[in-house]
Amino acid sequence: MSSSAYHSYPTYISMVTATFNQNNSCIAVGFPDCYKVYNCDPFGECFSKNDDGGASIMEMLFSTSLVAVVGTGDKPSTSTRKLKIVNTKRNTIICELSFSTAILAVKLNRKRLVVVLYDQLFIYDISCMKQLKTIETVPNRLAIASLSADDSSILAYPSSDSSSSNERHQLGETVSTGGSGGVVLYDALNCEFITIIEAHKAQLQQICLSKDGSLLATTSHKGTLIRVFSTSAPFDKLYEFRRGSYQVRIQHLSFSHDNRYLSCCSNTGTIHFFKLDSSSTEEDGSEADREERLIPQQGELSTEESTSVTNIFSQKGKYHLKEYLQQVSSRLPTNVQQNFTSLIEPQRDFAHIKLPSPSPTTIATIDSSNNVVVFSGTNLYVYHLKPGECVLLKKHSLT
Repeated sequence: MSSSAYHSYPTYISMVTATFNQNNSCIAVGFPDCYKVYNCDPFGECFSKNDDGGASIMEMLFSTSLVAVVGTGDKPSTSTRKLKIVNTKRNTIICELSFSTAILAVKLNRKRLVVVLYDQLFIYDISCMKQLKTIETVPNRLAIASLSADDSSILAYPSSDSSSSNERHQLGETVSTGGSGGVVLYDALNCEFITIIEAHKAQLQQICLSKDGSLLATTSHKGTLIRVFSTSAPFDKLYEFRRGSYQVRIQHLSFSHDNRYLSCCSNTGTIHFFKLDSSSTEEDGSEADREERLIPQQGELSTEESTSVTNIFSQKGKYHLKEYLQQVSSRLPTNVQQNFTSLIEPQRDFAHIKLPSPSPTTIATIDSSNNVVVFSGTNLYVYHLKPGECVLLKKHSLT
């Protein structure tokens, strides 16, 4: 990763991890010597455990009293190989699971709990903590994985770069090679392989499923392009957004509950918001249909314009794709130029937030009132989502 992707951060109180719960009403924060849960609105601490060491991973189960916790590894009782299920109402540990290597991530909903190791995934029935499936994966040091919040329990994780991945997954064999930008979709409720989406040519950096599991957002290690795919056959690419031109570290992706917006946090201290216009998606249809309709239909062009476009299409082998589309666009009527422009350049954000300073941990979510809740450094911010620069409404500090 280039040096432009790294930033120096102000000195914060020691905070190890922070995550929103599935309905974004609370945020769980792990410290070196304790872990806490805060209510977002109204803001306030609603749970704290100081007698069990710190937490490197925390995942809540909606607004229930159950929290999955992984220690910081500074002593045997807080091993990073041990997962604890904590009841916050009783302030007790009700279940523990141990693994052979360090736990890198934990995902859960009301039906399933998924534990992510370096090269394995473990799927559990959360109602009884029975292990249902072990999946061998490519080396996954970034703990790239996402589980839908609803009961459909769609699971996404990196695939291999082998063209025979689909066949090997269906046979239940290990996918052992790495380095691709493909994403495995897996039905964790029924423990069935769904498909592999070839999202990027470069390695993945972040992925995120929508709350209902219908959409998948991905970005590669460059962090410049964000793509959104349907998780239903034929698994089309629905959107492509440009975050920027420089390589950055993407810290967090998140869909709004109604799937109208997608947020993207990076280590530059900027949060981008992209609009997912479902009406235009339905109108556009499939990618093949969309490309076909980019060519004006009979009667839309004059004889002179039609001859000009035909001449360009007959010479398309002489151009690279971008130059070719620019040539086509310049000769088309105004009413069809916009479609060509969207092919040449992906959509940009419609709104953004510039935080006071970058942070090693920044996460954001959009609530049902179209307000953006951001946790960065040791502060919780609330912004009003609007085109252009979002407006700061509230700021709360953990200190």
